[in-house]
Amino acid sequence: MELEVNRTELLNVLQKTQTIIEKKSTMPILSHVLLQADEDLKIIATDLELKIESTCPAKVIQRGGIAIPGTKLYEITRLLSSESIYLKEKENHWVDIKGGRAFFSLASLPAEDFPTFPQTGHLKTVSIDGDQLRKLIIKTQFSMAREIDETNKELAGIYFEKVSLDQPKVRLVSSDGYRLTYIEAPLPDLDVFQFEKGIIIPKKAVIEILHLIEEKEPLEIGFDETVGIVKTKNNSLFIRLLDKKFPHYESYIPKAYKYEATVPKDGLKEILKRMLTIITTKNKAAKFLFSPSKLLVQVDNSEIGMAMEDIEIEYNSEPFQIIFNTSFLLDVLNVMESPMVHLGLNKEDACVLTGEEDLGFKALIMPIVG
Repeated sequence: MELEVNRTELLNVLQKTQTIIEKKSTMPILSHVLLQADEDLKIIATDLELKIESTCPAKVIQRGGIAIPGTKLYEITRLLSSESIYLKEKENHWVDIKGGRAFFSLASLPAEDFPTFPQTGHLKTVSIDGDQLRKLIIKTQFSMAREIDETNKELAGIYFEKVSLDQPKVRLVSSDGYRLTYIEAPLPDLDVFQFEKGIIIPKKAVIEILHLIEEKEPLEIGFDETVGIVKTKNNSLFIRLLDKKFPHYESYIPKAYKYEATVPKDGLKEILKRMLTIITTKNKAAKFLFSPSKLLVQVDNSEIGMAMEDIEIEYNSEPFQIIFNTSFLLDVLNVMESPMVHLGLNKEDACVLTGEEDLGFKALIMPIVG
């Protein structure tokens, strides 16, 4: 393999691989990226759960392939000042790298040692607007489980579901066991997805999809029961889906509410931010006291102090008190667009948050007992 490539274009591609390559793996090959020189230069990285494949324009002098340390190649490319970089594979899988007056030689591995990934050539894909997909993800990703063990692996991602009621829709759902969010949006070509009802997209894949959306290019997506692909013009993300069953989340959504209130989103957000100055990492609980036309938020912290603040709301029922994790509530308000947020409340059941300008969106937060 021998080629010359623009430094900036190579750097942009290598940057996409840095969050995928394994830096502390027991398999050294996973810390490498595969360079395949043909008509252009193709760069591939994988951690066995994800694979990203990107195309970079290059002047290919001799075709071939080599697996080269991904982080080292990225660091060298980033620090070189030359406009172009020259790479050539030498004997015993060493790769010479030249840029301006700088010269490096990296010990590499044969291309055939690079791990394979499940086949995705059979997947059908559908176009989806990047801004629409980003909105769906942003409104659900924050309630994915953060700490993962054997008991909750099915919560380590976003559930992607086909819904065919009055019109074909996709629904994204996530939960960490203490809260749940979902959002749905119309998508006419549901039959393109080659799974029956729903799949779980892993947390790391969710983050990488958001990175692809940042490219502001048209997106194609496709999934079956085990694998998925998200691709733009020059980048393809291949995903091994979670082999788990997502909980029957609909049973956790209350069918009716004893108390209902409508609160100004921005006003409540500012109160919660102020309350966080008294709240510690371990204890993020705050009391929410509802009374006619008023909500009082109160925090008591024996180590630091206390704080309280009230706000005018739409509420006409009997006085009612409930305790919530302040950060959980703030997370929901941060992604909502409606200026007024509706709360459906029960004493020992989930609080449900919705808004007129947040079509298809619903968030549930379990109260803290005590």
